[in-house]
Amino acid sequence: MNCGITTPFLSTNYNALRIEKCKFLGNHGGAGAGTLTRYGVHFGGSGPNGQDAHIINNRFMNCSYAIRIVYGLDQIIEHNYIKIPVDDAIGRGIYYHAGTGSLIVENKATDDGADAMGSAAFYDNQVANNAWLCNQEGILDVMPDTTLV
Repeated sequence: MNCGITTPFLSTNYNALRIEKCKFLGNHGGAGAGTLTRYGVHFGGSGPNGQDAHIINNRFMNCSYAIRIVYGLDQIIEHNYIKIPVDDAIGRGIYYHAGTGSLIVENKATDDGADAMGSAAFYDNQVANNAWLCNQEGILDVMPDTTLV
């Protein structure tokens, strides 16, 4: 299975969608691996059709990307716990490609490795247009990366 919850590019209205208290299990690591090969939650480029979605209090284990938003407006992404694969070069916690007016707060991501992560857990292509607050990579509060490595 490719994704847990996904919307096709420019074709689905997920206005006011709420994803809460779900568990997404990827196949990128260790014992008990799940079946997701890419994303836990993936929203394609839906523009205003993707307004006011809430992704709250979920668990993501070993998905290559826990949450990937291609384009969204006024979304709330908060209190999600994310374990990125140990090989963090293949994944990110939250990848927010484009959109404005969203609140991304108190999400926690780790790759459970002994060293610092090689890739940033959080990415936002338009960070000035969204509010990022108290998101943690390991035990440190971080701002999202704005350049892909």
